[in-house]
Amino acid sequence: MGSREGMYTAPGGTHVSGRWSTCETRPPMRPLSASRADLSRRARWMRSATPTVYRPATPLRGARSPDPGGCLDMATQTPAVLRSRIGSAVASGRGLMRAFFTRGARRRRQEDVLLELLGQLRLMTEEIHRANLIQQYRLTLDQMDRAIDDPSLADAGSTLTGLSEVKRRQMIFANREYGILLMAHKIGVCDWEELLGHLRVLCRNQLFAEYWDRTSEHRRSLPADSLETQVGEVVDVMIEELADGPEEWWIVGPGSAGPDS
Repeated sequence: MGSREGMYTAPGGTHVSGRWSTCETRPPMRPLSASRADLSRRARWMRSATPTVYRPATPLRGARSPDPGGCLDMATQTPAVLRSRIGSAVASGRGLMRAFFTRGARRRRQEDVLLELLGQLRLMTEEIHRANLIQQYRLTLDQMDRAIDDPSLADAGSTLTGLSEVKRRQMIFANREYGILLMAHKIGVCDWEELLGHLRVLCRNQLFAEYWDRTSEHRRSLPADSLETQVGEVVDVMIEELADGPEEWWIVGPGSAGPDS
């Protein structure tokens, strides 16, 4: 094999001359360092090259630019955007105030309904109490009526001794009349002044005055603050005044102002 002599261009644009064997298809590759001329040429090319500037894509019309931080300066925003945000804030504030007053009105309605229910419950309780009083006194009147009709029953229920059959019936009936007046006042049929007027008339009856004198010991066992005790004190004064002067029977002494005075 012979050798050849010639020139070839190495990678990088450098011409290399030399001798190599004819059996070789190309000269052997040797690492070549760039010459100063090449470096200078590359540097001039880099200085003269125009840099490529990448511009962001143009946003669509009407689209809002992203604001990751949420810290855009409001001074840089357009008046329309500012008015939109202020209007939204005002609308939100109105909604909160409307909800607050709505809850307050609902709470007031609930309180009014509760007070009305409590008032109705109080009235119902009073009605039940009056109904119980009436039912209890009906039983008492029934026993009195049977005692008046049957002398043997009168002896079993009476605490007064030394009375004839006729007198016992009279005392039972006087007690019955006095109890009816008390019950009428308890259930609200007559007020305090009306009760005193009925008692003034009843005290003019001699049989009632006798009944009142015979039952004085019975009233001493009653509680001092009870209605019957207060009424009994008024009746005592009425009977005393009738005994002193019948012409002044309408004058009521101490204790006539009412049980709550």
